[in-house]
Amino acid sequence: MLNFWQNFSLNIKFFIIIAGLLAVLLFILILSLYGHRQNVAEFNSLLAKEVAIAENAKDIDNYMLLCRRNEKTFLLQKKPDFAEQVLTNLSKLQQKSKDISALTNKANAAIGQANQEILVASDDYLTKFNELVAIN
Repeated sequence: MLNFWQNFSLNIKFFIIIAGLLAVLLFILILSLYGHRQNVAEFNSLLAKEVAIAENAKDIDNYMLLCRRNEKTFLLQKKPDFAEQVLTNLSKLQQKSKDISALTNKANAAIGQANQEILVASDDYLTKFNELVAIN
């Protein structure tokens, strides 16, 4: 093998060594770009989930405010339409909470715990509101 290498001129030996180094560097660059691309894709996915969770949380707040407003109007005017609106908004609130559950994973325990508390509180609110409607 050394005889093979000794037959080349110094210029060709340098060219082969530089070409080999460039090939290794190109391989490392390709691996780096592939890893970067994977990280960006995962980050975009995570960001989209976080945005969706934030939007659903905002919707939950809005539906709860609508429930409270419709409940107040129901108590003042005694119209069953407002009771139906409370139930509709409450079911939308619970659906948004279930959407958040679908978006979160087991790693984010704080959001999961808060979401579970929202579901329990909304079920309790529904029970008490139905009792209130039955009284009125």
